[in-house]
Amino acid sequence: MNKEIRGVPIKKYFTNLASKDVEIEENNVAFRCVNNRFHVYAIIFIIWGILAVVMFSTALFSTQTFLDTFGQGHHEQFIVRFFIVIIIKIIIILVGLFLIYQCFVFNLCRKYFDHIRSIDLPMQEATELQDISEKNQILQSDL
Repeated sequence: MNKEIRGVPIKKYFTNLASKDVEIEENNVAFRCVNNRFHVYAIIFIIWGILAVVMFSTALFSTQTFLDTFGQGHHEQFIVRFFIVIIIKIIIILVGLFLIYQCFVFNLCRKYFDHIRSIDLPMQEATELQDISEKNQILQSDL
């Protein structure tokens, strides 16, 4: 049972798909992509979006079905049902905000590593430090 997907053992392939470590080498066989087209994150975000639309529309048209989906259909009082629906919607929105935050951080890391790779100039002292020392000398000479 030593099957492989594109030259990577199945266990390692799925471990890489589910891991939180993002590999930045797009040439790497273990890169977290689905069918060499989409990053796993994009697929997760699309699935979340579809589920959120379905859940919100279900809650809008049939609250009982929405509550039954989460095993809370046995509640009879309106206020309890209302708060359960609101809490579940808030959780769905928080998951979406977390996914957006994760995408933002992922893209910033990608830009950072692309920038680091493209640097071929030797590191120089920061000019801000030179400006501060010059201004400090001017202030001391005025006193």
